Amino acid sequence: MATPLPTQDILGVFKALKDDIQSTLLTPRGLSIKSCGTKALALAEPTSVATGFWANPQSVSSKPPRWITQVEGQAAGGVAARFALDATGAPIPMGRTVGYVNNRDGSCAVCAFRVLPAVKPAGPGSPWEYPQGWEYLLVVAFAQPLPAGTSGDPLSDFNPAAGTIDFGGGAAKRSYNVAFRAVVKVPGAIPGAAGTTYDDAGQAIAALAGATLYDGTQDAERDRLVTDLSVVFTAAPVAGPFTLAEDTSLVGIDPSVYRQIEAAVNSGKRHIILYGPPGTGKTTLAEYLAREISERDDGDGSYLMLTASSAWSVQDLVGGYQPLGGGAIGFIPGAMLRNFDKPTIIDELNRCPIDKVLGPLFSILSGQASVLPCRADAADPSSPFHVVLPEPRAGMAAHEHAPEAAWRLICTLNTYDKTQLGQISYALSRRFAWIKVGAPSDPDKFTEEMAGRLGITVPNPVPANPVGAMWRAVNAAREIGGAPIVDFLKTLRALDHGIDPFAQPVGVAADAFLSAFSMCVLPLMDGLSPREATDLATNVAAAWALDANRAARLTLDCREFSA
Repeated sequence: MATPLPTQDILGVFKALKDDIQSTLLTPRGLSIKSCGTKALALAEPTSVATGFWANPQSVSSKPPRWITQVEGQAAGGVAARFALDATGAPIPMGRTVGYVNNRDGSCAVCAFRVLPAVKPAGPGSPWEYPQGWEYLLVVAFAQPLPAGTSGDPLSDFNPAAGTIDFGGGAAKRSYNVAFRAVVKVPGAIPGAAGTTYDDAGQAIAALAGATLYDGTQDAERDRLVTDLSVVFTAAPVAGPFTLAEDTSLVGIDPSVYRQIEAAVNSGKRHIILYGPPGTGKTTLAEYLAREISERDDGDGSYLMLTASSAWSVQDLVGGYQPLGGGAIGFIPGAMLRNFDKPTIIDELNRCPIDKVLGPLFSILSGQASVLPCRADAADPSSPFHVVLPEPRAGMAAHEHAPEAAWRLICTLNTYDKTQLGQISYALSRRFAWIKVGAPSDPDKFTEEMAGRLGITVPNPVPANPVGAMWRAVNAAREIGGAPIVDFLKTLRALDHGIDPFAQPVGVAADAFLSAFSMCVLPLMDGLSPREATDLATNVAAAWALDANRAARLTLDCREFSA
């Protein structure tokens, strides 16, 4: 059911509709709805009655708070909506830019924007009007989430005929297919304007956008919109072998990792461990894989995310006896049994007592039944034990549990914590496909690409890459992934915006490089031997051509983290 409207204005409809879509369709899939122009009823930017558009288009060229469409009466009767034209009849360049979103997390699959109509009657000479309360919402959805971007990437060049829209700015701008379009009416419109009704204008704008018109003031209409939108995220029938396209939001993962995952799934290996050094994107890759696996195996794209803990017990994950009140006890399913219809991600698997926690599921991991040491009725010695079956069957009893097709374990394991790896027995280990997610093979290329994404100027050609050189020196001592390097770049910029990460550090810049190194990278070197720590300092000092005093300070800092 639709959420009751918190207010009777456009902001209320906007929030209620976003909440419906997010909670019902997107949250279970790890996706999100993004929007702009959601906070204020009034416009901060002036509009023009002469042009039927923004008075100062340049001030909102990349971040329009509304999508302004022009709705004009027709000589033969009725009205028609169009993308904004100037006084000469030429298209206004940003007339097809419908809004902008913050998609830094790469989760945006639905966008919602406020639409403001400029209205006038048929014939020349009449000024454009912006009738009080005349707004609508435009909702567009994508079958796959838009790629990760910046805090304000525009959606521009809307082409309803082709069913496409451009996303991103500059070199990152790409065209994407729009899988769903809706225009939503909202409360607050005053009657009539320039001989046109609010409903007529809404129909015209929906026709322009190639969209269905919904009445957002009605609960049933919002329910209908969510139902229609859900088709976009309905899993398609499985056809052919499983394939995993590279996740564009992840940089530096070797293509062979994706091919190994495909091979594991297609060979029948249901459970996967992604292992490697810290910061290589294992968790993000696990979530991406879980969504893809869930949709392929008749799921809805949702998954269960668990972060391992040393305090875990069998009861937490599988289940066990717990007090029911009144002195009685009974079996309460654990997190996995309660979510047997979707993939389960266990992040940092080696932080829990692995064999102890997963022991009761050993047989299930191999496709065999397993009996749990708990009776359906704890007070009745003749009551049957709870049993976990390898797959569902018709007429299952309450004490029988079985994983659905979409369920499997996808775990991440940090090889940095080597003292904990001995917890994984051979019996458990062989039930998983082990796939290494290592550091990027080309540190220089990764550094340059991430710097560009962070808005740091990357020269062409690059004269030097001291960050990549440092990373190679670090990997010679202990391999680390790209996340600490991204942190290094961000910290360097925060310390001094004027420092060029693609120039050999000298003077103040060298001090900033050393500070960022001690903050973002050095803590990951804890436990190196004194010789390894000295070698690390020597190699980093050589990569940065440090003077004797700074090299000595770096050596001292590295030795403080040695065993």
